Amino acid sequence: MKKLHYSLTLFLLLALVSCSDNNIEFDKIIILNDGHEISVPETVELNILQGIDSYVAELIDTDDETFNVQIDIGFLAGNYVEPTDSDAIKETSVNEDFYYITRDSQYLSSDNCCSFFTFPDAGPANFIIGDQEHFNLVLDIMSTYRSN
Repeated sequence: MKKLHYSLTLFLLLALVSCSDNNIEFDKIIILNDGHEISVPETVELNILQGIDSYVAELIDTDDETFNVQIDIGFLAGNYVEPTDSDAIKETSVNEDFYYITRDSQYLSSDNCCSFFTFPDAGPANFIIGDQEHFNLVLDIMSTYRSN
């Protein structure tokens, strides 16, 4: 009976893993300012925008026009999420701690916006999404962030 229980448990775990949305491959590396990098799915591209006092860009997906991640990196960009924010959640990427928070904001001129991800020791580096549809994918991308 114990053997059957272990077999059933293993089967269920494998089934859960195979049904996960985390089967997306992050096989493309995008170099950001100062050699910082992230790994993304093959269809995601970097579009550098005009910034005045910081590095400003966006990540877009050529297969999904709703995917958009705004980027603002540099000392004058400041922290979009402070490590001391009571609702901030701490995670660690390849070699940087980062914090994220979802809060109602008019940052992207839309309702129910936005999720903010900040790497305070990397510039700071800020990433912003305006929807929750792509939250898990962006969180996975943030976990690949590597500073030089």
